[in-house]
Amino acid sequence: KREALQERMELQLREDTSTGKQAIARLEVADKEAAEAQQALEAASRAREALESELKMEVHRKKAAEDKATELTDRVFELSRQILQLQVSNSRDAAASLVPPVLVVPASNNEADAEDAQSVLAAEAEARRLRLQVEALTKQKNNLEREASRLRNRVDQLQAAAPARPGQTAAPAVSAAATAAAAAAAA
Repeated sequence: KREALQERMELQLREDTSTGKQAIARLEVADKEAAEAQQALEAASRAREALESELKMEVHRKKAAEDKATELTDRVFELSRQILQLQVSNSRDAAASLVPPVLVVPASNNEADAEDAQSVLAAEAEARRLRLQVEALTKQKNNLEREASRLRNRVDQLQAAAPARPGQTAAPAVSAAATAAAAAAAA
């Protein structure tokens, strides 16, 4: 009986040892899987942080581009207004210049006649200066319109490339306002 009892105890001990070894092996596998999962979680967290940082930079660049487009659109609008004013002024000057100048030979050489002649020459010089200024402003307006168009295209590209976030509309009002202002300026 004693031998049978000892044999059962040895058998039980072997089974317990085997079960313990299997449990230890399963525990090592679980520890290894947990470590791998932790590494994957940390890598995913780093990737998320990098993407969030990149998104913040892209949002900042987009806002800067929108601000620049708005600024340029406002500038184009202001220059268009100035050009229109100059064109109106020039058209008045041009209408006045259509009347052929009458050369009057003064009967007397007094100061008033000399001042009148100088004012005519000054008016002609001012008209030439204004024409040159209108041409320069027109070129500047065209350049600004091209730049505003390029920036609107860039903003649209950035909007298309940026993933939409909850609570964010796909087309900001600034871009629509810039387009409307540019269309008004072109008209």
